[in-house]
Amino acid sequence: MSNMVRVWRPSSRKIPTLGMSIPYRGAKTTLSRQEFQDLLMSRLAFLIQKNPQQAKYRLTVNPETDPNLYEIGLYHSPEDWPIQIVMCDQVHAKLNQINWPNKGKVEDIPEEEVPLLDELLGTIA
Repeated sequence: MSNMVRVWRPSSRKIPTLGMSIPYRGAKTTLSRQEFQDLLMSRLAFLIQKNPQQAKYRLTVNPETDPNLYEIGLYHSPEDWPIQIVMCDQVHAKLNQINWPNKGKVEDIPEEEVPLLDELLGTIA
């Protein structure tokens, strides 16, 4: 039996959000954009610190399709990547498609279903 992790994810009719599921210890279902961005930065920092080489590869692998991520991986230090990612144009464009404050979904999912860096970046950028 796998461990369960409580996550929060935004709901949106415009974009898929399953890949935006972020571990969450709170109980409220409505989060502001800033609250979600704080959770997102924390999750990115954890995943980047866990495997910085994989993170650098993921950020720099597609300069044509992910130019903001490419520049972040190339010109910034790993400690700065989480805030740079959350503040980049690609992520802002995606988050602008969500109605904030957003009544998202809090649910417990198996640990192996919590999005890792590839899926998270693929969804938000």
